[in-house]
Amino acid sequence: MKKHFESNIKMSISKAQHFFERNVREISDESNRILYGFPEIEGRERITEWGATSAALAAINKIGVSSSEIQSKFYKARKWLISEQRNGGWEASGIYSAEATAGVMVDLCSMNALDAKSMSLGIDFLKRCYRNGYYLSTPTSTGKPHIFPTFIVMKCLDRFSQLEHKSEIRQWILSSQTSNGRWGQMPNSNVETFVHTAFALNILHFCGASWEEIRNNYENQIKWIFRNINNLGYTYEEIEVIQPQSDKVGRQYKRLRLRHFALPLIGHLFMEMGNTQMALHIARKIVSQQFNGGWGPSKDELTMWATYQAIEYLESIKTRTVPSLTNFSYLSSYFSAIPFVVVKSIVSMIGILLIAIFLLKPNYRPNILVGLFVVIAPWIFKVNKT
Repeated sequence: MKKHFESNIKMSISKAQHFFERNVREISDESNRILYGFPEIEGRERITEWGATSAALAAINKIGVSSSEIQSKFYKARKWLISEQRNGGWEASGIYSAEATAGVMVDLCSMNALDAKSMSLGIDFLKRCYRNGYYLSTPTSTGKPHIFPTFIVMKCLDRFSQLEHKSEIRQWILSSQTSNGRWGQMPNSNVETFVHTAFALNILHFCGASWEEIRNNYENQIKWIFRNINNLGYTYEEIEVIQPQSDKVGRQYKRLRLRHFALPLIGHLFMEMGNTQMALHIARKIVSQQFNGGWGPSKDELTMWATYQAIEYLESIKTRTVPSLTNFSYLSSYFSAIPFVVVKSIVSMIGILLIAIFLLKPNYRPNILVGLFVVIAPWIFKVNKT
């Protein structure tokens, strides 16, 4: 069983390698320079920075390429990506934003391709996006705070040991919970989401909380994610970035559209908290969702960013979990995905069946008590699934 699982992961990674190799684009710019990069979605020609070229390069750095010719194209794509930094930032949706800058910097760092000057300029750009406990999309933004920009900037600054204001950020994220103690896109959202709850828990970790503390203090939130694991997919949000200029129509703004692949994010969360069974269950779901080498919101919309997130997670499973995995622990992961209420109901039904059988036989009164115990016990004893 373990070998079959390991073989499936290796096969998925091999297919993803071909996915990235066939999506590298060679284009000419206005000056007729030949540039190499990646589109956000397979089939498109326009090459983009964060979520496309940076994601593909970070993935290939992990899984390798099939030839020196392909390696040369990736090297040129990396060179183009680094050259696109402007005033410390990188672009997404026409905006030099904290989200794109932090994402590109993390990806470049993963392949040891970020020089000291670019790193310094990028860190300065990100720090200028800080407000009172959170990060906005640009140094001049005046819009409402979203949780995701704070998460991705903290992930980046933590990587470079440049994270500051931990106490303020912790207070802000705690004050941003919904009435149920969960999180949505923005502080005090009416709609709570799995992905933003996971972002928030990661933010608390960046602020100094250990994974054990998070597991113990946010048990209800983690169980909520666990109960709804089969509903995890791709989520979208738009952040309105207000520009400082204005004209006769009014203040200018642009919308930064963000996409999140929830499964790898939640998988990493369970992995960090030591829930190997759930981490394996999510790995199987991710493998089953691969199509033609890639991942995306649909079979017709395979994206570089989703494929990289899937590969990054499967690589983590391969290196951190598989080596110590036994056939028994792998088999038990199938049962971990079953909601506990279902297990309790099945056990209780067995108890009812025992009572019915015992009632048909004389002098079985003590065994009827056993049946009653089997019916009641699952609803009395608490089992921690996280």
